[in-house]
Amino acid sequence: MKRLRCGFVAVVVAVLFSAPAGALGPFEPDLQIQSVSAPASAVAGAEIQVAVRFVNRGAGGADSFMAELWLEEQVVGRPPLATARWRVRNLSPGDDVLERRVLRVPATLAAGAYSLRVFADRDLELTESDESNNVAVRAIQVTAAPPGPTTPPSVPAGPGTMLAPPRDLRTDLAVESMTPSATSALPGERITVQARIANRGNVTTVASSASLLLRPRTGADQILQTVGIPRLAAGASQHAAFSARLDLAVTPGTYTLVVKADSDNAFPEVDEANNQATVEFTVAGPDLAACGSLRVTPGSVRPGGGIAISACIQNIGTAESPTAPYRIVLSASRRLDSPRVLRQAAGGSPLGVRATLNINLSGVTVPADLAPATYYLGVLVDPDGRVAETNERNNTIGPLALVITP
Repeated sequence: MKRLRCGFVAVVVAVLFSAPAGALGPFEPDLQIQSVSAPASAVAGAEIQVAVRFVNRGAGGADSFMAELWLEEQVVGRPPLATARWRVRNLSPGDDVLERRVLRVPATLAAGAYSLRVFADRDLELTESDESNNVAVRAIQVTAAPPGPTTPPSVPAGPGTMLAPPRDLRTDLAVESMTPSATSALPGERITVQARIANRGNVTTVASSASLLLRPRTGADQILQTVGIPRLAAGASQHAAFSARLDLAVTPGTYTLVVKADSDNAFPEVDEANNQATVEFTVAGPDLAACGSLRVTPGSVRPGGGIAISACIQNIGTAESPTAPYRIVLSASRRLDSPRVLRQAAGGSPLGVRATLNINLSGVTVPADLAPATYYLGVLVDPDGRVAETNERNNTIGPLALVITP
């Protein structure tokens, strides 16, 4: 779980509580591009799939932002040769998201070295603590497109006979479009996807299949449905309709919805990179997180003394949480290792979307056997993992220093 750190100095906790607003600096996001995965080379005219992981390393949450992907020459000032542009979801502090996009390399592009350039917050919608780290570049080698099918002049094969050399026969299925009925759904809900699959080759294909997949950030794809695709003549296309229900046990979070042509690998193709189309998809669910600062008074206390604690939990997810359990702990470590439990609650009633649970406790007794030192108090939200959340890394409020005096 992600731990939100307040950075208070132990001996002056009480002073910091009375510090003016903004004295600790703004809580601003800091978007970075953690990784860019793409083929090292591509053929002119082919499609490539690029995977980009964005991360927010700032102290504040980042609202949704625009991202752009460019294929460009390795010459400063030249316009991009191909682009993709899309909106990325909100990112809380420490959160990351993996985005996949398909980019077509222009068919007329000359062979040579080029670059893939990715921009985070391309439209400068966000105010960040560091605006200089929003771009990542990756090299890619482009090779010339193979020659198309031709019929060369006939050549003699013997007296009175003329035979033509064999043509370059190629099959190439491509997913040209996919349109989901929604880009988010609850576990157990049904989704429908309309797709169009075309044969871009020059020879009729055999019958094949196409699959609708749910792809997690890590791990194997889940097959939601597979449908049959008939033989397709060169240049022909086929509509594919999917209707599938999400598993009730699927974990809420961000996924990629994939339509994959020739999913059973019925035949080899000249280009296997264009067999998929993808859309970012969210399995809706609750997300319990802090909605305010953790406060404790007084900032120092003797062993066995009483303190008052206030905190706030909010469901920032896309579905109701069945409950909002929490546990208040005290530890000698900022990481809240081996904690002593001061209070805990089962959470009670369901917590709706954007609803809050305010924690205001007085007379909380610290253990009488504590040695004088600086300890750290925190609130662990859903500590036993009973609520399936879209983000399990923002479930810690604190830690906040508490001084135990002699």
